[in-house]
Amino acid sequence: MAALVGIQMDEYGDGRLDRMHAELFRVTVQRLDLDTGYAAHLDRVPAVNLATNNLISLFTAHLLDSWAAGRSSLRTVAGARAVRSAA
Repeated sequence: MAALVGIQMDEYGDGRLDRMHAELFRVTVQRLDLDTGYAAHLDRVPAVNLATNNLISLFTAHLLDSWAAGRSSLRTVAGARAVRSAA
């Protein structure tokens, strides 16, 4: 869990706007004189790139959901065992 928190903190620049990945990307695109508007380059990106990014997001979300559900199940089992032991 600590590793996931560390990754998330890095993604959000440890609370500093100038270090956020989204902000760094926006500044880079802006300095290259490209359009920084929402979905401005969507029509120029091959569909396979978009599909790959969507697939990675899907797998990541599924992995995190599975991990969270597993942790919840483990707590439930551990709690049930503690109740039985106390009885």
